[in-house]
Amino acid sequence: MWFITIAAAIWWSLWLTRNDKVFREKSLSSLELLFQAKMRALIWIKAENKDLVLIDGDWWTHPKLPLASSANVVTEWTPPDEGAVKFNVDGSVLLNRAGCGGVLRNHKGEVIAIFSGLAECFGADYSELVAVKMALNLFKETNVFGKTRLVIESDSQIVLNWLQNFSARPWKWWCLFEVIDRSLKQIPGTVTVFVPRARNSFVDYLAKSGAKRNELFKAHW
Repeated sequence: MWFITIAAAIWWSLWLTRNDKVFREKSLSSLELLFQAKMRALIWIKAENKDLVLIDGDWWTHPKLPLASSANVVTEWTPPDEGAVKFNVDGSVLLNRAGCGGVLRNHKGEVIAIFSGLAECFGADYSELVAVKMALNLFKETNVFGKTRLVIESDSQIVLNWLQNFSARPWKWWCLFEVIDRSLKQIPGTVTVFVPRARNSFVDYLAKSGAKRNELFKAHW
């Protein structure tokens, strides 16, 4: 059954890419096509198999279904409480390019929104801060905005300290903080939480992939 879902994700990605080429004169690289096919397959498999535990990080690096064992389930992503949604974010630097990524999921683990794209190369913490800004903006575009509580998870304690303590913020990035603060005022009750990197593997891949991308990829359902 899983292999049928994977095949469907591949064919659907190829079909959409073909339509973009014919009707919008837009082409995708082979790496971008592979990313979108893997992303769809992961989301569809999780939607079809609620009780199946997949290790997100292994999924992106191995062409197989990485089932979690009892020994490593503790390193897997944990859902928010019912009535809340959780946006995991991450930033990454690869040589002279930086990227950011994020995924929004509900208490059932269903993906609501996702993004992956470039960031200015000022370090991993700055990239993670950009990811927070993009996550807030994308959250406001979804149909859960104003209906659920938002939790933002990051594996950067430095960035979380900046968000929670005005005096700790670098002045050189004050304009970015102002944008984030305005969004936070529009989303009252937002909580920022630290998460170990092992539980942030999905967005770690999205951030690294974003550093290789020439334009922002984002989607919400």
